[in-house]
This record gives sequence, structure tokens and C-alpha cells, in this order.
Amino acid sequence: MTEDKTTEANEVVVAEVPASEAPAPATKRSAPPLPAGVHYIWGTGRRKKSVARVRIRPGSGKILINKRDMEDFFRSDADRISATAPLAAVGMATSWDIWVNVGGGGTTGQAGAVELGLARALAKAMPELEQD
Repeated sequence: MTEDKTTEANEVVVAEVPASEAPAPATKRSAPPLPAGVHYIWGTGRRKKSVARVRIRPGSGKILINKRDMEDFFRSDADRISATAPLAAVGMATSWDIWVNVGGGGTTGQAGAVELGLARALAKAMPELEQD
């Protein structure tokens, strides 16, 4: 005697989120004006043997590192992304003009030093960005 066992397949229904309800990208902020008499905000970053002196002011998003464009100075995408991570984190990628003097170490250490110096300069310029 054979017994037929039939099992029903459990169907999983996946609800798709309409494009209109998808999460919005991070809001873009604009740089606040600097106080009267202040032309730049400075931040210093160090990583390994590298030291970066970062100077920022409200502008159009121009980034110069050792008087060269960032794309010419940092050849790898990972270094470029690392150096500009603080701007991406606060949604201000094109709100500041940035000048950097960096030296010592290799390119990855220099990118890390630029990242820290930029984060410190942004924290000085906009204290409300710092989390407790």
C-alpha cells in the first residue's frame, strides 16, 4: 500500500516598493557664510607619516591638493573617495572650495590625512554637524 503525500509549495510574495516611495538621497546642504573678517577655515589631519593642512571656504566644489587637481594628485578612486568622505557624509560635495598642502608617507596615508583635516575644518565651520 502506497500513500500519496502531497505538499503544497509555500509561495513567498515579495512586495516591490514603487519608485515614488523609494528612500530619498541625502539632502544637499549649502555652506554657510563665514563670519566677518574670516576668509578661510583651517583643519589639520595626520595619518601614519602624512600631515595635511586643509583650508576651506564656501564655493563651488573646487579641490586643489598641492596646487594640483585632486584627480591628478590621487590617481586611485579609493584615495579620492577617502579624501572626500566627510563632504559626502554631510551632503556638501559641491559647497566648499578646498585647498590642501600634504606631505610625508604614501598616497593612502595622505588621503587619510586629508580626510581627517577636512573633517576637522568642517566641524569648525559648522559645529552643528558634530554628533555627541
